[in-house]
Amino acid sequence: TMVRVFTFGLAGATATALAPLIAKDMLGGDAAIYGILLGSTGAGAVVGALFVSSVKARFGTEAATKVLLVIGGSCLLVAGVSTNLLLTAFALFVGGIANMLIIALYNVLVQLSAPRWVLARALSLFASSMTGGVALGAWAWGGVAGNWSVEVAVISSGLLMALLPMISFLLPLGEETLTHSVKIDIESELETGLPITLRSGPIVIEIESRVSLENARDFYNQALKLRPLRLRNGGYDWSIARDIADPTVWTERYHCSTWADFLRIRDRQTVADQEAQLAADKFLMEGTVKIVRRRLDRPFGSVRWQSNSPDPKGGTSNQSERLAVVFLGASVSASQITGPAPYKTIRDCMIGPGLKCHHIAEAVLYGASLSLEQICQIICYYD
Repeated sequence: TMVRVFTFGLAGATATALAPLIAKDMLGGDAAIYGILLGSTGAGAVVGALFVSSVKARFGTEAATKVLLVIGGSCLLVAGVSTNLLLTAFALFVGGIANMLIIALYNVLVQLSAPRWVLARALSLFASSMTGGVALGAWAWGGVAGNWSVEVAVISSGLLMALLPMISFLLPLGEETLTHSVKIDIESELETGLPITLRSGPIVIEIESRVSLENARDFYNQALKLRPLRLRNGGYDWSIARDIADPTVWTERYHCSTWADFLRIRDRQTVADQEAQLAADKFLMEGTVKIVRRRLDRPFGSVRWQSNSPDPKGGTSNQSERLAVVFLGASVSASQITGPAPYKTIRDCMIGPGLKCHHIAEAVLYGASLSLEQICQIICYYD
């Protein structure tokens, strides 16, 4: 969709970018003629905005935009060969109607096809694609007008716009349905036996399904359709595997960076996501259910504390005064945790009264610096 929006802006930029040259060089006019041309385009846009709903309901976005692109291109062709003010103004008026309808239909498509939680991002990409295409087109067609003539630039622009419907065969517009954007409510609560926080991770999700041998290929094809849904919502490292000992067992597996990311994925399921999952579940063997396992990944080095780890100061201080806070990621100095206020609370709750800064053995945290509350949640091990 964004590529088609960009190419539309690129091809149709001449209507406004070269309007001053059309008024001066082709019509032999002045600023008043230029104003008439701009007014014609604007009036057409206003009229076109009145018919967006009816055009969309009657023809659909794909068919309507194809016809409107041809109409818009034809209007530019007329403007490129006309030396009559009324004919040129009428062509720009009809072109303004077509351009407004195309922009509005693309905008509605983006809003209906993008999930609600990324709608603002999708609209910003839409606006960037449109304005970027217009900016590049204005520069390109200006260069054509400078090197050849205004007529060549406008006619070339019209031909390009009239040919844009050919792109639909390679890049058809996305499906326009609310099932891709309306969230569903998940009422079931997750049971957690392991004490974890929102920053705990990585989280590994495994979904085990039993599928009969005759349905294996159909299940595999449907499972592949789940991959973009998992990745779109924030998962990564998606895979589907088949058990060697028992070929009826299939395991879908993907990762989430943290427990909070997994909960966010769970909350972002749409009607379309649910339908895709149900389509895969219908291949389950009769009398079986899928088994979902959620695991807290523990990569090498994430739990390194041992009772015989040496004191980093090299001494043999009292064991009751030695402490290590170990986690995966970037280092944080002891002064960041046990320094003056506002870290006094952390010093008291994690180290205890009477312990000094140099008794911290190690503090290694996952990722960027953590808040005071998050640091307090790190497990502390004493010798």
